[in-house]
Amino acid sequence: MLPLIWLIFAPQLTPAPAPAPAITSPWLDSALTISASVGWLGLYSLDPQISDAPCRCAPSEVNALDALTFELSWSEGEVWADRVLTLGLALPLLALCASGEGPDEAALLVMESVALTGLMTQAAKLLIARPYPYMYGEGITEGQRRDGVNYASMWSGHTAAPMAAAVTAAALLSRRRSRLARWAWIIGPGLALLSGGLQISAQNHYPSDVLIGALIGAGLGYTNVALRPEPIAATAPRGENPGQITEAP
Repeated sequence: MLPLIWLIFAPQLTPAPAPAPAITSPWLDSALTISASVGWLGLYSLDPQISDAPCRCAPSEVNALDALTFELSWSEGEVWADRVLTLGLALPLLALCASGEGPDEAALLVMESVALTGLMTQAAKLLIARPYPYMYGEGITEGQRRDGVNYASMWSGHTAAPMAAAVTAAALLSRRRSRLARWAWIIGPGLALLSGGLQISAQNHYPSDVLIGALIGAGLGYTNVALRPEPIAATAPRGENPGQITEAP
């Protein structure tokens, strides 16, 4: 359902707004990307030690929308979610390359959006410590209840990270007036929502986890482009009029 909703409304999206004054520095963006990635991995490794929030996890505590997750249990959902996640992270970079751009500042900006989103996501998981849906099932041991790794449901990283990558790339392609822009707005975010939906089917996330993750990822990816001077790279897309690209002064 979530991918279908996105497919309906994505074509109505407009390109990124005119950017605010900013200085694009590959070195600064690289340092920020590396720092965010290290922080993301660091918080992830600390998750079991910090998120120690045992609960009795009564299904009655969960709202009606999220409770729908308890009716699902697809054993292959997580495996397919990982596959779609990988595709959702790689496709935006491939789209930038196909538009005539190689691994340049634009590709770095996509990776920066993913790293920042991952850091924010992991910090939120630790602070909120929401139990995964499977924790409300039968047969949960006391050891599982006390293991912090089972309290990181809010919000969905499988949705937020690829959504950040997709929206960043789509906004950049829109700026370049690439013919791939329309498809980038549809396919990339659709894959991010599909990844989250598959996690729901495996009882690894609630619908609200996926919706909030999608909003966070889209918001950060869009903002990361909107704050940059136009263009991120001055090379014209392959097969298109170089005059369409206005080089920064």
